[in-house]
Amino acid sequence: MHNPVSPAQEPLAAGPHRRLAATATALALIAVGGFVVGCAPGHGNGSPANTGAATPGALETASPHSSVTPSPTSALTIPTSGPTATAAGTLTPTLTPTPGQVAGAIETYELPAPGEGQEVNGITAGPNGAVWFAWGSPSGSAGGIGSITAGGTISLFPLTSSDAGPVNDLAWGGGSIWTLEDLGGQSYVGQWTTGGTLQQQFPIPGVAAFRLVWGPDSALWFTAVATSSQIDPGGFIGWISASGVVTTYQLPASVAGQAPQSIVVGPDGALWFDVPAASSVGRITTPGTVSIYPIPQAMNEGTNQNMNALTVGSDDALWEIYWADDELVRISADGSMQEFPVPGCASTNMDDIASGPDGNLWLTMQSPNDSAVCTVSTDGIVTGVYPLTGTVAANTYPTVIAAGPNGDFWFGVVLGYIASLNPSLPSP
Repeated sequence: MHNPVSPAQEPLAAGPHRRLAATATALALIAVGGFVVGCAPGHGNGSPANTGAATPGALETASPHSSVTPSPTSALTIPTSGPTATAAGTLTPTLTPTPGQVAGAIETYELPAPGEGQEVNGITAGPNGAVWFAWGSPSGSAGGIGSITAGGTISLFPLTSSDAGPVNDLAWGGGSIWTLEDLGGQSYVGQWTTGGTLQQQFPIPGVAAFRLVWGPDSALWFTAVATSSQIDPGGFIGWISASGVVTTYQLPASVAGQAPQSIVVGPDGALWFDVPAASSVGRITTPGTVSIYPIPQAMNEGTNQNMNALTVGSDDALWEIYWADDELVRISADGSMQEFPVPGCASTNMDDIASGPDGNLWLTMQSPNDSAVCTVSTDGIVTGVYPLTGTVAANTYPTVIAAGPNGDFWFGVVLGYIASLNPSLPSP
């Protein structure tokens, strides 16, 4: 049961939800010269609906579990299916509307062949004002990356290996696009140019990776779980260098055997991640000191695996979504937690969360014939609901979401679409 909410929140009764079957295939990742750092929260200014204090787990220094040096595969040149991206640069943000777009309107773009009917698995703002995304076949038989301009021009760069599977996540950093790929059931990291050339691939042996993040020290960290009998079972936080040296850090006994999922980087120079099956949030410093913060039972109500995604809000706090409960949990730097029910977004499942330049949290909401993008302030107040409309509205779902370079937001839509929304455009 939730504690009473702030009167300003005016909660509505949350309805029943249905969770989509999520595909979690192995991911891979790479670093460029050091350890990554992650997201630590500060104190916000909200009026929480429910407040609880999480007891920080004991600090543990995790010794590197494994360190191997794989050889990169041969470099491949992937032909583009659209215009070649220009060299990396800085785009001055503008609010020039895409033709036909109005405030609050969602513009959808269908992926061309070979991306027709494919799923967008990861999304990030990249160079030159473009948004980059990872895509893959729901059956696991194809994948690649793509970019889309503010005007809706899409370029796709498919993997061409005969055993290519989906690209599961991607990040932009150090002048390259970095991907987590599945080739023949093996996790790889790929390094791509902005022209669509796959420069090199590195295998990640013995683990299935899930998400990655590029840190301020020009390195990537990832979440993973062991898949090889040669590695102790359980969850890991991993790191891989630009030369392909992989180091993994096993999680402590309090979350033993459970897989971490989301991972983000933030202002305290540490990485923060969630462990849904253990109903916990964790923090790891670059030397390998781990802290585990269990989410109080009063907040998760025994629904453990409903934890779905993390982001860092404009208040420098971590925000976690509970996709089947219409709830957000705010985690401060000391591990204390506050719960915010947000049923005003709609009676749907929250799939992903991103922090926007407007200071709001942006959520993708999934429900048959009632999907939407929702905005919530760091006070826990619903500030906007943007329903999916038009030809893709019926039986489709928004998935991963990221802030774009022009004050807009981009997100995947199941199956075979990418969409944008710019709340800063003038109303019609």
